[in-house]
Amino acid sequence: MIEAPKEIEDPNILEQQNFSTIMQNLQKETKEDGEYKIAIDMTAEGLRIQILDDAQKPLFKPGTNELEIYTKEILHKIGKTVRTLPNFVSIAGHTRSLGSGVSNNHNTDKWLLSSERANSVRKYMSDGIIDSEQIFRIVGKADIDPFDPNDPTSLKNIRITLILMKPSLVGVKKRSAPRKIFNAKKFKKLNKQTNANGKETQDNNKNNGKQNKAPAPKTPNTQSKTNKPAEKAAN
Repeated sequence: MIEAPKEIEDPNILEQQNFSTIMQNLQKETKEDGEYKIAIDMTAEGLRIQILDDAQKPLFKPGTNELEIYTKEILHKIGKTVRTLPNFVSIAGHTRSLGSGVSNNHNTDKWLLSSERANSVRKYMSDGIIDSEQIFRIVGKADIDPFDPNDPTSLKNIRITLILMKPSLVGVKKRSAPRKIFNAKKFKKLNKQTNANGKETQDNNKNNGKQNKAPAPKTPNTQSKTNKPAEKAAN
């Protein structure tokens, strides 16, 4: 009996199903924290997780890139799920419009502040929560991409965006799972072996050099013989 060939499943459908499962897990993981305002949806780039600012629970200390303690808590919860996935992560920082009449001095540099906040999230999450090689990029978007376009000054526009990138959008060299690209323990072990082998090779080369180095030929003492004709010629 000849079996009919199995239909090849569409990778885009599988990807969509995978992201749907991840979304449900993240929603369940963060449901307990009702005080956090989190929006999870699908975009053209992948699964987007947005953590919104709130008057009672600001994500950062005002005007700085310093994470509040409860921001670290929610990032840690999200990171527990993200670190088990093969997807790379994009991190973006957003600010809100300050409205007219506010001077744009160094304290209100929205581009710099949003970039520094995205980098603070990267530093925190890559410090033992997720693989540092899992982070694909960080972006500072200032106030050009508001969560609430109808109210550019809303606190909700201050937010952190994490996107689990679709593999098809990541460069060819990075399409493997991050953990397959970089294994810290394996790297350290390999690095030690490389250094040890390199040192051993250098020592062997030195020893071989000493063994193979032929003794310099003794120069015959011809000073008296060569000097006499010279003296005669000078005379």
